[in-house]
Parts: sequence; structure tokens; C-alpha cells
Amino acid sequence: MKRYSGKQKRTIQEKMLLLNINISSLVESEGISRNTLNRWLEDALLSIIKKYPQKIRKLEQALAYKEKTLSDKNIQGLLRVTMTINRDTKTI
Repeated sequence: MKRYSGKQKRTIQEKMLLLNINISSLVESEGISRNTLNRWLEDALLSIIKKYPQKIRKLEQALAYKEKTLSDKNIQGLLRVTMTINRDTKTI
């Protein structure tokens, strides 16, 4: 099994995370196995999760709030359309 330096691993992780280069491309260009790249990606993601748990929690809460707000707005919009349709059909 070939050994890679920490610097090589971090460089590849940055390509996957920051530059959004897919694993298939890196398998070809870097000559590193898909399993190794998947493991490195998982390691990087777990490291981020451990490093920023409060930030992630706040982002999750903000996303949940926005999803609820959007859902409420959609419901209100549907109610308005339904009421308009009902009003218009009564006049016919």
C-alpha cells in the first residue's frame, strides 16, 4: 500500500471540498484509489463537523426556520389562490 504525506492528503481534500473536484477525476489525475479518496473525504467532513459544532447547529436552525417560513408562505399563497378561485366560480 502506498503511503501519502499529510500535505498530499490535505491538498487532495481541499480539491474535493473547496474546488468541488469529483472523486472519479481525482482517481485518474492523482492515481489514488477511490476507496482512499472516499476515506479522506469522510475524514475531512468529520473533522469539520467536530471543529464547528455550534456553527453547524446554528446553520441547521436557520435552515429549519427558513424552510418553515417558506412553507408557511406557500400555504398562505395556496389559500389566496383557492379563495380567489372560489370567489370567481361563485360569480359564474
